[in-house]
Amino acid sequence: MTIKMQNAIKAIDLYMYLRKIAKSLHTLAEKSCKFGLTSAQEKRVDKLISEAQNEANLYGFKIYYQSDPRVPSLYLGDKTMNKINYYSFISVY
Repeated sequence: MTIKMQNAIKAIDLYMYLRKIAKSLHTLAEKSCKFGLTSAQEKRVDKLISEAQNEANLYGFKIYYQSDPRVPSLYLGDKTMNKINYYSFISVY
């Protein structure tokens, strides 16, 4: 298998892993908007964000979490990006 193919597989694996986290975060964001979150749910959000960031760091990326349920909850971007230019991040949806 070529290096390009290996990198493509890693990228797909990262995206699929982050997609599962994004779905969970989105569900929790909807609950937060409708009812508020319990302390256990707030801890779950923090844990999911931490897991996503740790995984993204392995590949040289960082994540941005958006708690508004009307938009995607998780964005992936280059480490040089910041919250001001998060619109250039790639949404994980």
